[in-house]
Amino acid sequence: MGLKSQVPNIFPHGRKVDSGLGKERVGQATIVVSLDGTGDADDIQEGINLLPSTGGEVFIKEGTYKPADHIEIKVDNTTLSGTGAGTIIQIGAAETTISISCDKAFCIFQNFKVDGVKNIGKEGIAFGNGSNNCLVTGCVFINQANAVAVFVRDDDCRIIGNDIGGSLGIEINSGNRNAIIANTGLTQAMTIDNSSDYNIVMSNFFNEIIITSDGCDKNIIVANIHDTVISNDGVNTELGHNVEI
Repeated sequence: MGLKSQVPNIFPHGRKVDSGLGKERVGQATIVVSLDGTGDADDIQEGINLLPSTGGEVFIKEGTYKPADHIEIKVDNTTLSGTGAGTIIQIGAAETTISISCDKAFCIFQNFKVDGVKNIGKEGIAFGNGSNNCLVTGCVFINQANAVAVFVRDDDCRIIGNDIGGSLGIEINSGNRNAIIANTGLTQAMTIDNSSDYNIVMSNFFNEIIITSDGCDKNIIVANIHDTVISNDGVNTELGHNVEI
């Protein structure tokens, strides 16, 4: 009996997905979404809906996906992963102001591109109340000149290493202890608004950094490169060494 036949199938279904030289689940994904018929679903929302109540990973293979409506995360501990810039999510036709909405905790969004199509004002990823401890990393946002790439309305989230150059930037609104690190988008803004405290904005490339109200307390802004003077209407803001172009 060969070694391969002795390996147990850890998935309740029997489908496999081509990856590299072999046929294995990518990153132990719970659900695979594919346009070529090799996955568990061909629609991202359908794939998310297949997750159990405990969450899991939805791996989205290469392709351009055009959901009929915005994508909604349904359970905590959901990971949405792509192949990088080859996984493109377009929601231009949908009657919605959000591309991906999340009000669940401990969710991860990584390695895909969000295309706002005709700059019609759709937020890329919007975190609502209940979305604490989430992560966005390795994502690219394009054609969103009238909306932010990532909107954060909760606590303890990390937005790390994304290309937000095709959007209005990143906004924290009523969120605390969030970390915004190593994002690029020199023509765009980083905004902290509406009683947002103890947030860290570090090592990013932004056009401008704005703290809009005195209800924002003890935020840290350090080691960023920016194009205009930092606008600070907050209180007890720690402004470290930042470089203005």
